[in-house]
Amino acid sequence: MLKSDGFVVESVQSSPAFHRYRVPKGEDSVLIDLVADPVPALEEPREFFLERDLAQAPQKDPGFSPLTFAWVLRELPITSLGLGSGWPVEEIASLDRFRGDLVQTVARLAKPE
Repeated sequence: MLKSDGFVVESVQSSPAFHRYRVPKGEDSVLIDLVADPVPALEEPREFFLERDLAQAPQKDPGFSPLTFAWVLRELPITSLGLGSGWPVEEIASLDRFRGDLVQTVARLAKPE
């Protein structure tokens, strides 16, 4: 996405679980680190409890924020990703509606009372 927006993306360091990129602009540059953080496999969940899981997520990852999660979901380019992957338009639309509902639910649950 950065390249398509006209940015130069330079690979600085690479390993199977880590990649560092430099994105220069003028005299400044930004380093972007992508890290694969494997977690132990869990047994198949029997039920999904969004409210409980959002509350417990910061215990697993102290940097987790429900509002940031909702923002990332909202900004995910589902239509272009789906079209680029050859998905049927109906499936893309259904996934986009689900995403919208999930973003609203996460934002509502994240609001302090």
